[in-house]
Amino acid sequence: MGKRLFVVFSATPLKMGTIIRTATGERYNHVSLSLDKSLGKMYSFARHYKSAPLYGGFVCETPARYRYKGKTAEIFVCALPISEEQYCELSQKFEEMEKEGHKYCYNLFSAALAPISLRFPIKNSFTCAEFAAQIISAVYPKVRADKFYSVDDLRQLLSAFAVYYGAFPNIKDSRPDLSYEKHIPFRKACRLTLRSGKKLVKASLNERFK
Repeated sequence: MGKRLFVVFSATPLKMGTIIRTATGERYNHVSLSLDKSLGKMYSFARHYKSAPLYGGFVCETPARYRYKGKTAEIFVCALPISEEQYCELSQKFEEMEKEGHKYCYNLFSAALAPISLRFPIKNSFTCAEFAAQIISAVYPKVRADKFYSVDDLRQLLSAFAVYYGAFPNIKDSRPDLSYEKHIPFRKACRLTLRSGKKLVKASLNERFK
């Protein structure tokens, strides 16, 4: 079996996921990427802490994120065939992004515009769908990095590569994600979110008026 890029669409069990699915009418609200068939380590743009829903950036996810109060996320997994060279390039990219995680922010502006199918591109800032599209575009030309995609748009484009759908497998055996589970007081969560918003505004202004 050759190398593959696994694209994991999920209906996350937290309240925010439920709100997003209700607003969009779509079955899945999140998308992550993995080079590991077991999905033991996934990459995406999402919240850093469970208790700070609007403060996010580049994250390395474990299966533990997909279980909450006894509920397990439903997922839809696609496996894109990639070359050995592409596998090495993606592995290196994910590793570099993990090391430089402080450089990346969750793109709240694009998230706010998603209901009207618009993007607000900002350097080093993505929603989960924007990040997935950028990475996938390098190995699957039918997906473009500069185009708006909802989570379900991507799922439909990649449905021919589907290999699994159902509850996230073997999730009870996964280790807790201690960083994600760390409780962040409400005031601190607000400060972190505000700081992230200021960073986005500054980056946006620098790009548009440089």
